[in-house]
Amino acid sequence: MDTFADRFDGRWRWWEAAIEEAQEGRWVRDAVERQAIEDIGAATNPLCGGRMAPLGC
Repeated sequence: MDTFADRFDGRWRWWEAAIEEAQEGRWVRDAVERQAIEDIGAATNPLCGGRMAPLGC
C-alpha cells in the first residue's frame, strides 16, 4: 500500500523531471497546464502573506 511519503516522493520526482524537460525544451506547457500552475500559485500566495513564497516558507 502506498503511504503519503511514497506518493509525495513520486510527485517530487515527477516535478524534477518536468522541470528538466521544460528547461531542455522537450516539454512545453499547454494552456491547461499553464492555468493549473497559475491557479496553484494563486491558492498558495496567502500562505506567505500574498507574496511569492521563499524557499523556506
